[in-house]
Amino acid sequence: MYSGAAEVVLDPQGRLVIPSNLRAYAGLGKSVTVIGAGDHIEIWNLETWEQRLEKN
Repeated sequence: MYSGAAEVVLDPQGRLVIPSNLRAYAGLGKSVTVIGAGDHIEIWNLETWEQRLEKN
């Protein structure tokens, strides 16, 4: 279920770097949505997330 997941570490300024292959897969650009999902977060392309919400 989470085969596309990646563990990342925060840089000294508290930021995380999303691996380029995952950024491309998710279609991430300048506008994203961060979703709390239990014990992890999901980072979605904003437009994709809004379309998913409309379906549900």
